[in-house]
Amino acid sequence: MAKRADTFNLSDLSKLSQDDRIAAMRMVAEGEMTIDEAIAKLKTQTGSADKSMTLKGVGHFGRGFARRAFRQNRGRLFLDIRVQKASAFCVLTVTVREGRDLIAMNKNNTADPQLKIWLTPDEKATKKKSNVRKNTVNPMFNETFRWEVRTGDVENRQLKLVVSEYSKLRRSQFMGSMTFPLAELFEDGHREGWFRLLDAKKGDFQYIPFRPKVKDDTQVSVRKGGQQAQAKMPPAPSRAKPAPAPAQEPAKSESRAQTLSKTQSAAKDFGKVDQSTFTYLKVLGQGSFGKVLMAEHKKSRDVYAVKVLKKEVVVEDDDVDCTMTERSVLAMASRCPFLTTLVASFQTPEHLYFVMEFVTGGDLMFHIQKLKRFSYEQTAFYAGEICLGLWYMHSHGVLYRDLKLDNVMLAGDGHIKIADFGMCKENIWGAGTTTTFCGTPGYLAPEIIRELPYGASVDFWSLGVLVYEMLVGDSPFEGDDEEELFDQILHHKVEFPSRLSADCKAFVDSLLTRDPRHRLGCGPSGQQDVKAHPFFKIIDWAKLEKREVKPPYVPRVNDPRNADCFDPEFTEADTRLSPADPYAIANIDQGVFRNFSFLNDGYFGGEQGSAKVVEDPLVRRPALFDYAWYRPDLPREEAARNLRGKPVGTFFVRESSSQPGCYAIAMVSENNKIWNGLVTPSITSDNRTLYKLFVKQKFESLPELIDYYCSHPVTTGPSGKKLCLRK
Repeated sequence: MAKRADTFNLSDLSKLSQDDRIAAMRMVAEGEMTIDEAIAKLKTQTGSADKSMTLKGVGHFGRGFARRAFRQNRGRLFLDIRVQKASAFCVLTVTVREGRDLIAMNKNNTADPQLKIWLTPDEKATKKKSNVRKNTVNPMFNETFRWEVRTGDVENRQLKLVVSEYSKLRRSQFMGSMTFPLAELFEDGHREGWFRLLDAKKGDFQYIPFRPKVKDDTQVSVRKGGQQAQAKMPPAPSRAKPAPAPAQEPAKSESRAQTLSKTQSAAKDFGKVDQSTFTYLKVLGQGSFGKVLMAEHKKSRDVYAVKVLKKEVVVEDDDVDCTMTERSVLAMASRCPFLTTLVASFQTPEHLYFVMEFVTGGDLMFHIQKLKRFSYEQTAFYAGEICLGLWYMHSHGVLYRDLKLDNVMLAGDGHIKIADFGMCKENIWGAGTTTTFCGTPGYLAPEIIRELPYGASVDFWSLGVLVYEMLVGDSPFEGDDEEELFDQILHHKVEFPSRLSADCKAFVDSLLTRDPRHRLGCGPSGQQDVKAHPFFKIIDWAKLEKREVKPPYVPRVNDPRNADCFDPEFTEADTRLSPADPYAIANIDQGVFRNFSFLNDGYFGGEQGSAKVVEDPLVRRPALFDYAWYRPDLPREEAARNLRGKPVGTFFVRESSSQPGCYAIAMVSENNKIWNGLVTPSITSDNRTLYKLFVKQKFESLPELIDYYCSHPVTTGPSGKKLCLRK
């Protein structure tokens, strides 16, 4: 593959800070990107208005960054960890070379990061600190730390690293952390590479390796003795699909072109729906992810909304799982009249396509910008239908997490449709929780900002913000930057104009209760409590569920193709997709999108309302978290402690901390000993993932493997008895 010319302007490089200049050159040296791309990225991080977290004027309902959803990526550290073993004591040496893409902590999108590192449980006695790096999110630490560790203490100790924003006058602000079990480090002897910075909860007990994508990583030039040699490099592994062992690489690399070809042909054969099925008329929305286009089916002349995502961006932002979740939730949504329906999904090597029903009335943001605010009748009607959509998702184990004016659409008849499921989280049932820091800044619930475990409560907080905006025409929380906005959300008393009724104020106040245990809509009787609130006294819930309540406002839509209810900023834009980077596409593992394609049988010639050609994505075998034996975050030592004294065959399955993408089985053997096994995935020639505990038997899922070994032995005990897993 031809190498691109690394031409750039030296003046651009000179404008970067010293740490950023070094970071740029290392990105190039490691093959991660070209020098011009590295400079552009670093300039964007430290000065671009598009990337700034400026939230001033959020109450004026702009569509800027402050109202865009995000997931927090805390960046990564390059570590070199070595253990020099001796009889009574070992020497642990940790070299922290640099950080990359850390969180910006001020208005200039920079930070003053400082690293703190210690051995648990003796934080006070073992803590060491790095020098503070000023005004950079790509710090060059280049510092080494050493400890002597008693060999007998290794099993019960951990290495913890925390990066914080340094401040002389106030408490340091947390930026990210990670934790390594010393037993694993001492067993390996040496670990070197990039590791992700995690949130406070996850960083307390785990670490996650990071392998940056490399331009044209199958052939990397290596200079050896004055000669230019070609060294083959295996593709970077991911947690979604770990890389096979190097010995298997020839078969893997040989199928790269075949995989691209199969992806194209599969898209064309799947229900005969592909990018050429449509004529693209207008742009309905646009962002760094891609575009939402108005598209006309060439044969039926029906109009649809087609959301096109760039695979390159999806992979770079580590959003593959989120995109597959969005496809899954969209397919499920066709059973609810208050959620946008997915008509089909297909892919090309460069893009992912969601074909959805075209909701002609535009979003609530468009209408509130014209009307300034909504009447009580309008607000109660919209809020009621939004609640029905949220309850449907929650009943299917889905958290929405991105409720805002921009994501609530008006159909041509005036009823609402919730759209954009890219922030959804599946398999959160009942009181289940998750911890991902994501959402839209002005709508974030306090428990997300505090990085506490949260559940469906966050959707009702966002509903409170949304109802306030509809009634008042302004946002309840404002700030000049992220810190000020979040402080308002955590502490500010919401103020209401005197014209609002007591019922309206009470409804918003009960939704914006900072303790989720007391928030309206949460708890076992949450749905009944919402329906019974005086705010909804004009709503007949039985009729509302059947869409029999007459909407208080019907958008004026003469011809859907005119897109009258969509922002001209988008509709006047070019419908053509920007060309994909062939270097990036060549390095994408297309197999991670294997189950993306979908066809709703009620469209494209099928009878409306007839059965789908694919199963309901949420009516399937239980998720791993539904199995009592699945304990993904259980440390190895704790698993052993919990199992001792249990009947022979009792077991736990956890995610392997030393081998990402693999699973570790711990089982009680005879004489109260613990047997350990490793489940590893392998990729077939047709891009299926199979799991194996031993070489001969392979299974399509972890539960199938467990079921098999509940009736077939996994090991032989000291007595000679063959032992099986026991549920």
